[in-house]
Amino acid sequence: MATGEDLTNNFFPIMSSSMIPRPIKKQSRIMKKKPARKNQLPIHFRFGGNRKDPLNLNALIEKKKQLTQATTSSGTNNNSIDNGNDRPVEILLQPDIFDPLRLDTSSRNDEDINNVYSIPSNSTNELNTNKPMIYPVRKKRYEKKRRNIQPPRYGNFQGYYGYRQPNHDQRFQYLEHDWFHNKQVLDVGCHTGHVTFYVAEHFQPEQIVGVDIDQQLIQQARHQLWNRIQIANNNHLNANMNNNNNNNSNNNNNQNKRYPFNLRFQQENFVLDNDVDLANIKTEYDTIIAFSVTKWVHLNFGDEGLKRFFKRLYRTLLPGGRLILEPQPWPSYRLKRRMTKDITDTYNRIELKPTDFVSYLLSTEVGFESCTTIATPSHMHKGFQRSMFLFIKSSNILEN
Repeated sequence: MATGEDLTNNFFPIMSSSMIPRPIKKQSRIMKKKPARKNQLPIHFRFGGNRKDPLNLNALIEKKKQLTQATTSSGTNNNSIDNGNDRPVEILLQPDIFDPLRLDTSSRNDEDINNVYSIPSNSTNELNTNKPMIYPVRKKRYEKKRRNIQPPRYGNFQGYYGYRQPNHDQRFQYLEHDWFHNKQVLDVGCHTGHVTFYVAEHFQPEQIVGVDIDQQLIQQARHQLWNRIQIANNNHLNANMNNNNNNNSNNNNNQNKRYPFNLRFQQENFVLDNDVDLANIKTEYDTIIAFSVTKWVHLNFGDEGLKRFFKRLYRTLLPGGRLILEPQPWPSYRLKRRMTKDITDTYNRIELKPTDFVSYLLSTEVGFESCTTIATPSHMHKGFQRSMFLFIKSSNILEN
């Protein structure tokens, strides 16, 4: 009779250890750490160096040398250990922290290029830290050579007529031919002659004089005039050669009275030093143009200088003469009040505002007979939309 153990063995035969399936080991996702190299520096650095060796690298070399000496004393060959990697670490200190790559060659000489600061092997020794380090003289950060350019305190901006293009100046359409034709004309504050050239060419005055306080602007205007005279002479010479006229002398006389021979430029400050000099002013001109000049006279010479300027304009005009005035409004003063300290002080003392100019010019202190508003020409810049006034001097005045 079979026992229970036999039955168990019959149904479940005993399996050998080689027949038992072993579980498959999963590959570890963690990469095995590679063995550290022999001469590889440790990951963690010991802080405790000085300002020349903040990572204390030379202390690690000292420790390695001590281990090397201990190994050598035990009989190990030192040459097999020394691979040339235990030399003292040279910490290169840049002499200029603002130029670590030493790109600024202007702040050093050739000797500084070869100047390298090396740290001794025993960096924990602070004896060498007391030695002064020589740094090259660093160039000042904001030291720049600037030209001594004076501010355009008299309104003598070089690019002023970039805003008023000669071909699109709306003021010219309001000027009448009778005001200038065959007359003596003065343009005060002519700048480089933008208005002066236009009046001389299109209205043919007998003579027109451009006056400005800036000598450089006058030189530019004269240079343009010289070029135009050369062109006119060449054209006139070619015309005479083609016509073969015998009346060359009469033609030359007529030519000298026409554009551009009716132009002249001179440098002058039109504001007199005192009121006494007004008695020496001569009446010379039929028409005077004063475009956008009153603000600069006002800011530089104050109320007294501007009044003296108006009085000279009146005395310069012949009886029945005309003054075409374009004053700048008071808000434009504010924009230039801090140009210089003198202008700021003068601005704070101004009492005669541009809105009072008409009444002052018509007063007995100056003496104009009448005033008419010509127009307020449009302009793309609102600040250049300024009214033009026509003042007329009485023709019944007896001049001294």
